[in-house]
Amino acid sequence: MPAPLVTPLAVLLLAAPLGDEPAADAPAESAAPADGWETLHLTDTFYAEGGSSADFNQDGHTDLVVGPIVYFGPDWVKRRQIHAGPPVSPLGYSDEFLTFTHDLTGDGYPDVISIGWPGKATLWHENPGPSAADRDHRTDGQWKTHLLAPVVDNESPGFADLVGDETPELIGQLNGSYGYFTAPEDPRRPWTFHPVSRPQENLGKYTHGLGTGDVDGDGRLDLLTKDGWFRQPEDVSEDPLWEEHPQQFAARGAQLYAFDVDGDGDNDVVASRDAHGYGLDWFEQTRTDDGTVGWTKHEIMGDQNSNPAANADGEPVLFTQPHAVAAADVNGDGLTDVVTGKRFWAHGPNGDADPGGAPVLYWFELTRENGTAKFVPHQIDDDSGVGTQVHVADVTGDGKPDVVVGNKRGAFVSVQR
Repeated sequence: MPAPLVTPLAVLLLAAPLGDEPAADAPAESAAPADGWETLHLTDTFYAEGGSSADFNQDGHTDLVVGPIVYFGPDWVKRRQIHAGPPVSPLGYSDEFLTFTHDLTGDGYPDVISIGWPGKATLWHENPGPSAADRDHRTDGQWKTHLLAPVVDNESPGFADLVGDETPELIGQLNGSYGYFTAPEDPRRPWTFHPVSRPQENLGKYTHGLGTGDVDGDGRLDLLTKDGWFRQPEDVSEDPLWEEHPQQFAARGAQLYAFDVDGDGDNDVVASRDAHGYGLDWFEQTRTDDGTVGWTKHEIMGDQNSNPAANADGEPVLFTQPHAVAAADVNGDGLTDVVTGKRFWAHGPNGDADPGGAPVLYWFELTRENGTAKFVPHQIDDDSGVGTQVHVADVTGDGKPDVVVGNKRGAFVSVQR
């Protein structure tokens, strides 16, 4: 099926029910659920490498979105195709790398942002919202597709209120520069890119690794990359370049996070070492007498030669291709944990390190004992993995974070019990 032609003008797409996935189909449960978790296999059709959640029809239940399909809560059995994204062979690649949700139009109904293949267009899909109030939103309704940006680079773009204006920005790359895209007054018009770094020849469209966090403790979010961090200035109104602080956090990373791992009051950095190989690390922030920031690397999960990761029973945990990372307080103890897993067939069944390994999904519990920080891995599932995004949110309303995944094995939600 050829890809649809996208122009800056909105294209009205009639959402048709899936022929191969009737709305009555129930999600399949995991054959061997991990302790405390139940994983539902929503579909085995590959649409996207990411997913997200929101209450799209405002009925009080959280819905899920993976690629063009919305799965309606509370049980995610009824579903709806909201845009023209086609199914893809797991031997190929989807044009949807990540998915974010936000009410872009201010009508109270969340919209969907589809981050495309690096170097290609990023689109957003407008929730029909109140205009569909006289219809059953679960089985009918039209969503309009809009161009957000003709090109967004990097394999780990983010969506967050980076500059503190109470409006999320799309964080990515363009023309060899790191930066962020802001919405105009009418978000249906193309968004504006604001570079924070000078163009660099080595920042190609397939660059891995982006994130945000307040590294220096000044109350402003900084931009994290695999090669360091950019300090946000006090005033960004004139689009100044941000002060660069080099530090290799990763070779080919994924999402990066800055939070206080060791409890000493400053923010450290967590990063996967190689999204197509081995490794998950945290970097302890240190300060010299003159206030210069330094970093000490600590392995969370290593490689075949050195691996400190072991579960609560002392059994080693090691997997490859951590191409998606999330940070959240999974167990409600007030400490930020890490969620990641193995991206299934990132480059097919014969590419990268250990492509045939089990597509596992783990959360790494942050613990502190006698002043020492440690991450203890807990298996969520061994038959789903991650894509280029792993979404953590409470989708059941019980106060416990759950995990949504889209990848070449389909779509999954792992519910914490």
